[in-house]
Amino acid sequence: MFELHAACKLPASRLLPLLPRMADTAVHLEQSVLPRVPIRHWICSLPWGLRALLGYDRKLCAKVVSGFMAEVDRSLRWRAKRELGLASVADAHTAST
Repeated sequence: MFELHAACKLPASRLLPLLPRMADTAVHLEQSVLPRVPIRHWICSLPWGLRALLGYDRKLCAKVVSGFMAEVDRSLRWRAKRELGLASVADAHTAST
């Protein structure tokens, strides 16, 4: 899993009611969906100016997230191949939420 910190264009009065739902979703994922195995958290930290831009540009944000996750996936697959002695990186599988 990972977090992408980006500026939010919602005013605080509209964002605050969403926080309990987001927390409930996180608890539901942790308690009911995700398996009881170690989970690595990845954080994509970006400069403030880019965070603000991504907060307003949904398509650009999706491209940045996709690129970040593609690189995390590539890195994990090659690490698994090397450390587990897999024949191919295609034998390694990753997932994210």
